[in-house]
Amino acid sequence: MDNQHNIKLETIDYIIISIAFFISLCSWLYVIIEYAELPSEIPTHFTLNGEIDGHGSKDIIWLVMGLLTILNVGLFYLSKATSFHSIQLKSRIANFRAAAIYMPFLSIVQGIVVYSVIESAKGTFQYSQWMLPSILTITGITLIVMFTIIFKNK
Repeated sequence: MDNQHNIKLETIDYIIISIAFFISLCSWLYVIIEYAELPSEIPTHFTLNGEIDGHGSKDIIWLVMGLLTILNVGLFYLSKATSFHSIQLKSRIANFRAAAIYMPFLSIVQGIVVYSVIESAKGTFQYSQWMLPSILTITGITLIVMFTIIFKNK
């Protein structure tokens, strides 16, 4: 039986994985360092204008971190199991890259969420006009890279 997880990763693949891991690790360290100083209730939801419109227990931050990390790890393993993809590209490594490019994206989103929540809870976060355009730009770049990989390897 062919082992679906044996893909020979190249330097670019290790760079993608390393970037995602590093950003996620920084987010975890930030939460660990700041957690004790957080108030018992933290912001859990923001409007598009950056106004806080939901609060919850500070313990919810562990759930958010855990879910985003599980999503990232799951994406890595799903990316390696390329037979699950509906897009059949020229090679299994191209299939891997087309999906794995979302790992750094998820890590960046994790970092933005953690930073916004913690700094808002501390009263030091000022929502600015850069937040939404930054997220949209990162999303657009990720989609462009993914579609470039797909069209290049069809």
